[in-house]
Amino acid sequence: MDGAGEGFPPFGEPGWARMAAAFVVHLCGARRTLLAYEPRAVSTDPEFTAQFPRYWTLVPGGVGLVLRALLKAVEGAAEHEPGGR
Repeated sequence: MDGAGEGFPPFGEPGWARMAAAFVVHLCGARRTLLAYEPRAVSTDPEFTAQFPRYWTLVPGGVGLVLRALLKAVEGAAEHEPGGR
């Protein structure tokens, strides 16, 4: 993989992965929303692709801490908005 995706510089060094993530807010009725975390990753070579699942066995704990802190901050901000909870 040596081509660049839109907005990404070229990068093809073996043994790495490129990742992008987004927080997406979905409307769920008039007063509710769903905040979703949507990560996408692609590795630079087939050997690393085979090893990449090991990465995901280590990451969820740390990601969970960060996402819970973010959710708490978003919830706090929503409660202070006019018309919030």
